[in-house]
Amino acid sequence: MLSAPSPSLDASWRDGQPWGELITLSRNEERAAWPIVDVIDVRREGPGGARLSARLVPVLRGAGPVVCVLNRTGRARLLACAACGELARCERHRIPLTQDDAGLLVCPQGDETRPAVCAHCGSTSLRNLRQGVARVREELEALAMRPVIEVTAAHVLRDARADVYIGTEAVLHQVDHAKAVIFLDFDQELLAPRARASEQAMTLLTRAARLVGPRADGGRILVQTRWPRHDVLDAAQRADPGRFAERERGRRRELALPPFVAQALISGSAGAEYVVRLGHPLGLTVQGPSNAQWLVTAADHHTLCDALAMVERPPGRVRIEVDPLRI
Repeated sequence: MLSAPSPSLDASWRDGQPWGELITLSRNEERAAWPIVDVIDVRREGPGGARLSARLVPVLRGAGPVVCVLNRTGRARLLACAACGELARCERHRIPLTQDDAGLLVCPQGDETRPAVCAHCGSTSLRNLRQGVARVREELEALAMRPVIEVTAAHVLRDARADVYIGTEAVLHQVDHAKAVIFLDFDQELLAPRARASEQAMTLLTRAARLVGPRADGGRILVQTRWPRHDVLDAAQRADPGRFAERERGRRRELALPPFVAQALISGSAGAEYVVRLGHPLGLTVQGPSNAQWLVTAADHHTLCDALAMVERPPGRVRIEVDPLRI
């Protein structure tokens, strides 16, 4: 028996067919178990409101604990020069530089660290276009007028207690109870470049719902978004995750995505040679390379696994991930 507040399609379907019997609560029971979900359309907020809406103020200053979720670590994930508009990028990899707690610009690949100065015009004035948890924590403290504790995988919550927390989704697993959970940038989850992004966003909401408890106890989730009519948010507001699952199932079927096909992600130092030896057998499609990874797709798991098992393993490291979640 598998129990979940919002079962994934992969857990309830296999090779395009449902397996097992799905048992659900009555609509009244399910609705009563969910907290109130408030969706804040930041398109209607004033300047700067897209980051911290004015509607958050009474919640942040009210009864706690209040948990704020932002899946971006550090102080800044994207910076641009205030003088010339150039993005702060690594000279070698041409990817955006981030800003650490010391204020230095750091390449995510670890190859460059330099002062916060524009490499194009020399200006020291940089605009933070995509703030991380560390920087937003400072703004939350000013807005809430009380201390805010940062919780991420690198900042583990131990004995410290506060009325307001901010962190990546790790905070949802480290705080035992909350009066309210605020998702500061839910579009980052809805628009993530992954096939299961919407489903994973729904999982975050169900985890938050368990943290704050049912609506009868005053539990509340607040979601800042520019996509207020998204299927995930519609289902959460209606306290009906099954409504989202039905729509997501139709989308996956139409786009030939799992669980209506079987997939495997191949990587590793010998991954290229493995793919060469695999070839293009009947019933399989091979896509890639992309970031030194190849995606193999088949109509079902038997076809996929039989084809992969027939390949002679080359020397070196090969990683084969069947049904990868993060693609």
